[in-house]
Amino acid sequence: MRTRTFSTRDEWLGARREGIGASEAAAILGEHPWKSRYQLWAEKTGAIEADDLAGNEPAEFGIRLEKPIAEAYADRTERRLIMPPPFTLHQHEQYDWMLATPDAFQESDDSDSPWLLQIKTCNAFKSKDWADEPPIEYQIQVQHEMAVCNCEWATLVVLIGGQRLRYFDVARNNKFIAALIEQEQRFWEMVQRGTPPEVDASKATTSAIAKLFPFDDGESVALPPEAIGWDDRMREVNEQIEKLEWEKALLMNQLKAAIGTHTVGMLPNGQIWTFKTQTRREHIVKESTFRVLRRKK
Repeated sequence: MRTRTFSTRDEWLGARREGIGASEAAAILGEHPWKSRYQLWAEKTGAIEADDLAGNEPAEFGIRLEKPIAEAYADRTERRLIMPPPFTLHQHEQYDWMLATPDAFQESDDSDSPWLLQIKTCNAFKSKDWADEPPIEYQIQVQHEMAVCNCEWATLVVLIGGQRLRYFDVARNNKFIAALIEQEQRFWEMVQRGTPPEVDASKATTSAIAKLFPFDDGESVALPPEAIGWDDRMREVNEQIEKLEWEKALLMNQLKAAIGTHTVGMLPNGQIWTFKTQTRREHIVKESTFRVLRRKK
């Protein structure tokens, strides 16, 4: 493992763009909740700018809370922590594009080698995601970090809702790491060649395409032969959508007519529909009153 420490955050961020960070590994495997392979490729090639998290409050307070969370974890486990200097970047000895920035290392009586520590925060609504084990994207992250830093164990510690601390010890999985490195290497070669991965239907890819091609040039382009299939399927999908929208409107009208002037409609099986009057206050458009049909669970 090679280690570099930078004097500023901008320098550190610039160095991270020169390789694949641990938090990006899940995107390459298609397991990242907010970032797609296509978006990550566009960012790494410099075609689009990565999202700026400077004004993101969850990200800001996640960083601010790292130290107190680490201290609370150390107090509870009696494990000795080693906090790296700010803006430290670790680099794989063999694959120089493989980068990691663990929040801390820890000494443990259960192992001769140091453990990694990765700190997370989440709101109370995400507590179920941590019920039995950490979310898959974070498990992938620490496997990537263990590969870079040559560690056998890592701990994911999370502060849930600002008041509940949980932690999970994760063992190194060499078979998974071998497969992960293979996928990451293929992806990095695509970045270097400028060859994009296949597009998908994610919002992240939709956003990336919008950033890549914000304007048209008024010219024509010959599409590939497989675009005929895209066009045929698009027409089929649009026809299905039109039929389903018509059927949905019919079913809603049947329910509305059956409920009539009443507020609640009860089905024989106990299911409930409501048809309540609501008022939209006047802002830019004129105030309007309407009713909303909803299925109650």
